[in-house]
Amino acid sequence: MADRLSFRRFCGFPLDQKTPDHMSIWRFRQRLVDLGLQDQLLAELNRQLDGRVRTLSCHLPLAHVDAASPPVSAPLADC
Repeated sequence: MADRLSFRRFCGFPLDQKTPDHMSIWRFRQRLVDLGLQDQLLAELNRQLDGRVRTLSCHLPLAHVDAASPPVSAPLADC
């Protein structure tokens, strides 16, 4: 994560702060799995990102919308 500015920006890590190492992230993910919370967390992340994707798609040219992103549910006319 430390070598990707886009990941740092997405996660909210300032450039002057350390980021978690891969083992910390793996242990966090494993703890979510152990507690059965991974699906609940993913659903909440998707809910929060849905509005952002819709907002971004209204302001970016089509060429900048990531093809791997989920389809935008709101028509562009509603932006």
